[in-house]
Amino acid sequence: MTPTVRALTWAFRGAQGTPAIAAVLEDLRFTISTFTSVIQKLGMEGNPQAAIALFRWLQEQQQEVDNFVEQQQSLVVPNVDQQQSFLVPNVYTYNSLLGALKANGCYEFAVRILGEMRDNGIAADLVTYNTVISMYDQLGQHEQALKVFEELKSLGMQPDLFTYRTLIQLLARCGKVEQALDIFCKLKKQQQEEDWVSESQEELVNHSRPELKRERGQRQELATFVVQMCYKRFKAWLADDSSTVRETAILGKRMKVAQVALDAKMCKNLIRACGQREIDHSLVKILYHSMREQHFPIGVSLCNQVIRVLGKGKKWWAALEVYENMMESGPLPEETTRRLLLSHFQILLNSARKRRIWKWALQLLDKMMEKGIEPDAFAWNAALIACGRANETASAVQVFQQMTEHGQKPGVVSYGALLSALEKGNLLENAEQVWHHMQKVGVMPNDYAFTTMISAYGKAGNYSKAIELLDQMQATGVEPSVVTYNAVISACARAGDGQRALDWLEQMEAASIKPNATSYAQVIEALANEGQWKPALTLYNKMLDLRLDPPPMASDAVFRVCRANDAQVDLAFIQPQTLHVKVKHRVKRKVYKKPVSVATSVDYPIAAAFEGVTVVANPHNAVTV
Repeated sequence: MTPTVRALTWAFRGAQGTPAIAAVLEDLRFTISTFTSVIQKLGMEGNPQAAIALFRWLQEQQQEVDNFVEQQQSLVVPNVDQQQSFLVPNVYTYNSLLGALKANGCYEFAVRILGEMRDNGIAADLVTYNTVISMYDQLGQHEQALKVFEELKSLGMQPDLFTYRTLIQLLARCGKVEQALDIFCKLKKQQQEEDWVSESQEELVNHSRPELKRERGQRQELATFVVQMCYKRFKAWLADDSSTVRETAILGKRMKVAQVALDAKMCKNLIRACGQREIDHSLVKILYHSMREQHFPIGVSLCNQVIRVLGKGKKWWAALEVYENMMESGPLPEETTRRLLLSHFQILLNSARKRRIWKWALQLLDKMMEKGIEPDAFAWNAALIACGRANETASAVQVFQQMTEHGQKPGVVSYGALLSALEKGNLLENAEQVWHHMQKVGVMPNDYAFTTMISAYGKAGNYSKAIELLDQMQATGVEPSVVTYNAVISACARAGDGQRALDWLEQMEAASIKPNATSYAQVIEALANEGQWKPALTLYNKMLDLRLDPPPMASDAVFRVCRANDAQVDLAFIQPQTLHVKVKHRVKRKVYKKPVSVATSVDYPIAAAFEGVTVVANPHNAVTV
């Protein structure tokens, strides 16, 4: 700022109109650039009225240009040097006045000046557009500011740092963080295109342009602002109950494209704040990978928090990936980490158990042992039950053997699962061996184990042994359930004794155990097989009175026995039901001419658990011991 500009600014400080400006200047003559600087200085000192008065005085001086044109009798507009001598306001003068008006909040008058600028044919430059964008931002008219920015680009102008900074701050206040990141990404690309100067040339530029260091400082401040903006956006996402996973995914992707990353402290604070909702896993995953990519130090407690949040969000394999990273890159897992992973595997194994996905259960066990996570009793039992429900007897026995080899003592649930697998495989002799062994080692059977063995004897047609086990069950204080009684009734039905099945149904009701549809259906079918249509029909009507849905086999049995005995009853309501079965069509496979040998025997490795007994299954599911 020159002494002349400072002196003129002091002299014009109280000017309210053009006469005051003319009185100060009198015969003094200065260039238009000097007056432009004075207008800018007046605006900085909070004196917009004097700046407007000086600008109006300059507009009056433009009359001299018109007189010059008339004297020359020419339509040629004076050149730049002539305009400087005749004090014609140019684009820089307009920009200085607009900046002064914006700084002092005179927005309405600034709009009038813009109109005069357009009417006088003064083309707006980048500084003009930046001033207008900043004015709209201060007025809160963000959409108008964005429209001005689009107009600027449509005219082929290249935005500068001030333009980008104003827009980014504007979008951040509007909550449009993703759009602000897009603008910041464009700024970085433009910066990379401009950074072509070599190191030697850069030193020369720094010597000739001392403002370059200031620009770099401003860029660094803008980058810091963008990081803080993303941090605040993530905090707001955590506090908003209506947040979605898609929002964090989009923001994380935009940050990666714009090469914006939170610092270590921000990441740690956000990770510790996560865990209240299931969807927090999306943010934790982004933050964890960002810390790993930037090689930030990560503690065991922070990794445990990441695993905990991922597990709550049902991202168990992602949690296992964190554990693998800890094993490879540190920090080394501790007991808490292993317990967290074990709980995740328990959830997966429980899901495999419910869905009868026995192969998946075995793979999970292998994965646990591969990663150094020792399966507990729950994990072994879940795999056992999954194999049993899928009728994979050999796999169930192998799991039981591995369980004992790893030092895990089988409990009543383990023995019950193994008994169930053997019962479904019709391996009664092996089931008896397991039954006697569990009692020998001091594991008392529960209702599930008793019921399983009763069902196994029933399938084998050994009714007396099934009744003996039921008596033993009651003698040991274990209460039979509806499933237990159904197993006894099924044994009677298999033995062809319908009357005894009916007796057990009555005993079941006397014991205050409510029969279900399966109980009635089994008795009805046993009675029908013996030709006893009256008690079968009575039980069927009782099912209808109790509003139990009769299974198709019960309806068919009653219909069949009544018709066979020419019963004088209305059979319209006992029409045989049609089973709607979805048939999966077989796909024709290519037949190979070369014969393929298939192993038909499987060794059940339970010798160590059952005192040297070896069990081998043959193709007909018979068992040799």
